[in-house]
Amino acid sequence: MRLFIDNKFLIDSKALEETEKALNDWAGKHSGQVVWAYEWNGETNQDDWITFLNNKIQSEEKINLLTKPEVVLKQEMKDSVLIYCANVKEHLPPVIDGLFGTMPEKETGKLADLFEGLNFLISSVSLLNVGMDLSERNQAVIELSNAFESKDFVELADLLKYDWLPWVREYEKEIQTLHVGIS
Repeated sequence: MRLFIDNKFLIDSKALEETEKALNDWAGKHSGQVVWAYEWNGETNQDDWITFLNNKIQSEEKINLLTKPEVVLKQEMKDSVLIYCANVKEHLPPVIDGLFGTMPEKETGKLADLFEGLNFLISSVSLLNVGMDLSERNQAVIELSNAFESKDFVELADLLKYDWLPWVREYEKEIQTLHVGIS
């Protein structure tokens, strides 16, 4: 595998240990830079680049890792979190009302994206180094999943209205005051 970082040659190797050493050496010299994506076959991908490299180590292919300063990535994540929080506050109340309504099963199609977004918010807590305890949120995810799987629409609506919506509002306030090193 021929590995580049920001289009600068790093290593041409099929040995995992040698490639890991080259990456660790690079990281030591470029602290503050974070790999956020990789380019391969003319496409940019933002999925798990480490697993991808492990799978391609024996190939002759060129892979280019893309980096950004950590503060830039955190600012981008902060902006994304704020946008998502605003969307949840706008779109969740009608879903909750629908779950309390006469045909709650109509709302279930909207919940998959919502659950994915709530998981994004939870993961962003640690990525942004927000000082929030996630043990309660992890339990809330389990309760939400159980209510969804058992089709307990009243419980699902209650959890969304009285637990998740207030948490999103609180988290949004935390994020608004978060300083990530960019003015």
